[in-house]
Amino acid sequence: MQRLTTLYILKVLEKYATGKKLKRSEILDHLKKDYDIDITRKTLYNQILDLQTLELIDENEQVIGGSVLSDEDRRYLIDAAIYDSQIPLEASKRIIDKLMADLGHDDRKRYKHHINYEKANHSKNEDTYKHIKIIEEAIDQEKKIKIRVFKINRYKEYIEHYETVLSPYFITISRGHYYLICSADRSDQFENRRIDRIMSVEILDDKAIPYEEAIENGKGFNQGEFISKKLYMMTGKNERIVIRLKEEYLKYIVDGIGMNFSLVTNKENPEDMVDIAFHMSEESFLHFAIQYGYLLEVVSPQTLRDKLKDFTKHMIKKYIDS
Repeated sequence: MQRLTTLYILKVLEKYATGKKLKRSEILDHLKKDYDIDITRKTLYNQILDLQTLELIDENEQVIGGSVLSDEDRRYLIDAAIYDSQIPLEASKRIIDKLMADLGHDDRKRYKHHINYEKANHSKNEDTYKHIKIIEEAIDQEKKIKIRVFKINRYKEYIEHYETVLSPYFITISRGHYYLICSADRSDQFENRRIDRIMSVEILDDKAIPYEEAIENGKGFNQGEFISKKLYMMTGKNERIVIRLKEEYLKYIVDGIGMNFSLVTNKENPEDMVDIAFHMSEESFLHFAIQYGYLLEVVSPQTLRDKLKDFTKHMIKKYIDS
């Protein structure tokens, strides 16, 4: 019976002591409530020493090799499952049930008012992860794929938008969405497709175009670098872009493009103004510049300045004298 009691103590610690140390009274209560086992505090103390000697629990009485999720870890994962817009609602519920499966009643109560699925904006595409698996299979086989992409009409219906053939290379995440980095038969450079907007994926018999042939690859493709230069995952050739803004507004640039910029010397700038340079596709930064246009000025290239000029003209026409 003593050995069995030791195992039940281990089960109580594994179930209720995740990320925190239980009081002796709590362990005794759980033993009685869950397994109808009554032992003294002294017996419990000796059993815990035995578990530590056997290296089944650590000095903080956490099960070694048991649940590795701290309370903080679990909170992050639950938040991700609730608010990740590309996770379908039912999948979100399944994930959270699994994350909370080893929690006791009292610990579950702490999440009661935190979890509100209905307020989150969940994807209606239930096939995203099925499509990811098919695409991964095509990448392994170095085969082309044919995808059908949908758009959403005014009645909130998914309707087919277009069909295309792609050579798939990598799957990545940017701003909360899965993207397939690929090349189309009509193009000799990398493109990307949002996977949650795909209706169907079919693996073809044709061999994929080797990604080494894509213009932007060069030697040693760096996925992180590729994403940082494709803000909003817009395609296009990377260009050197120079912008001017107050130094205090650099935080918005860091949020958008990270720390991958360099200072450009400009002695004519006031003390609180800076010029910075970075490499990115014009189409990518165009959308960012529209969003933060009141805080920054694009210095170069001229082509990007001209695009912004046209955009702002069209915007002004919508609102002026209205």
